[in-house]
Amino acid sequence: MEARIHFVGNTMIDTLLANMDRLRISDFTARGLQQAKDELDVLKLPDSERRAYERHQDDLHQQASMFQSSYGVGLLQVRKLGRKLGREEGQDEGRRTERERIARSLLDVIADDTVIAEKLA
Repeated sequence: MEARIHFVGNTMIDTLLANMDRLRISDFTARGLQQAKDELDVLKLPDSERRAYERHQDDLHQQASMFQSSYGVGLLQVRKLGRKLGREEGQDEGRRTERERIARSLLDVIADDTVIAEKLA
């Protein structure tokens, strides 16, 4: 019996590879693309404008770095505060638990109403 299924490969890739010599990325066009490319070509700028652009880029990098640093410092401060508040909450809970334990042990010792009455009198 003859096989009816034949491996044909990936037709999309095969077509792309077969036409690679005819494809040119420079043919890609979009409205305003060439104008933007010309305006943003930093190497074509006069020296003073290029230096101003580079200073602007440096400023943006500095701002991003400061933001990142501030974020890290803020995160550390929040974590430190969280630990402090957590410790305080744990200590408060520990004191409350200890008071309850003492109260329960006193109830075990003073189980009789007459003893309580004598202590209050």
